[in-house]
Amino acid sequence: MPRYTLNKQAAHDLAAYLKRLGTDSDKGIGEREVVVAAVVPSGGRLAGVGNVVGRLLSAYFDRINRDGGIYNRQVVLKTAAFDSSGSAVDALRRLTTNTDIFAVVAPIVLGQEVPFAEFSESAALPVIGPFAQYRRNERQDFTFYLMSGLDDQVRALVKYAQNDLAPDVPKIAILLSDDGANLSISNAIRQQSRNADWASALTLRLSGGTAMADIASQLRLAEVNIIFYDGGPTRLVALTEATARSGWRPAVLTTSLAATSDAFAQLRDADARIFVAYPLLASDQSPEAMRQLHSLQAAYDIPAQHLPAQVAALVSARILVEGLQRGDASSPARSLLPHLRRYRTSRRLDPSDLLRTQPQNRRARAHVVTLGRTQVKPEHIWISLD
Repeated sequence: MPRYTLNKQAAHDLAAYLKRLGTDSDKGIGEREVVVAAVVPSGGRLAGVGNVVGRLLSAYFDRINRDGGIYNRQVVLKTAAFDSSGSAVDALRRLTTNTDIFAVVAPIVLGQEVPFAEFSESAALPVIGPFAQYRRNERQDFTFYLMSGLDDQVRALVKYAQNDLAPDVPKIAILLSDDGANLSISNAIRQQSRNADWASALTLRLSGGTAMADIASQLRLAEVNIIFYDGGPTRLVALTEATARSGWRPAVLTTSLAATSDAFAQLRDADARIFVAYPLLASDQSPEAMRQLHSLQAAYDIPAQHLPAQVAALVSARILVEGLQRGDASSPARSLLPHLRRYRTSRRLDPSDLLRTQPQNRRARAHVVTLGRTQVKPEHIWISLD
């Protein structure tokens, strides 16, 4: 599994949570069960991610329960599902109105992070490993991140483009597709650069009727050499194919949301220059952890799709379970205090320790992977935003 450093802010977060544990009852923990929640989309473009994450969490906790649970307590997973007509907050509020929840594990709330965090903070409800798009609010005491969000991935792409691609005369274009994540690419450019050439980007919006060949032609006439893309994998592949047919090879930069496993092979073999930001790679994971993931997928018939989200969900669940297992039987949550205090000055930590999963220096980094036919194999560079 990855390892993380405990910094001052993370220690503050952990202390605030443990103080609350020391004064409140262990909400969601009974004599025979520990109740946790998954918050996942049941409709829309992230429904597939929500489906596999929900199935993986259910499988993991089922295996824990088959092995005796946590001090003879069964882990009960409740699911708060929401579709395009509702919100993650509404779904979680409905669940917590009738059910005591100990913690939320690996919620998929892309684009709803701010209201979701506000609700969980006001309810003093720990949230472990959310798939985050926006920068962490320093006042959050109950939300703990595993990896960089999409906003940090975009900033990493901008920094990489400026430092490693560095065209003499940058001609920037931003493509915002209606199946994208509404990323603030222009804000990321302004944050990372004071160069006016980078700030004056051409912005185009893509919809269902947009012909990518026409977009490629328009960008080529504008002499664009760097394209930031926010959208789904289908249009990304179409864009790279259109640029290849014209013999024009601009740098196309995008996030892990666009370069799915299904599109990866096409992008890898494309006659194009493609740069994708990922919060983590397979090389970040230990062989033991990946064996566990593959075992769960095989035993519970979980498709090997949306692997970054599955890995993050598994790590989040392991952090919760292993942390509780290191407590004592009378009060698993409260008894974590002596266990975790000894880590406050530790330099290296394993993510199996509860609620220390996302210090700032981990979130503010991302891998940038280079794809395209000119690459013998995908290469990557680790970009820090510190």
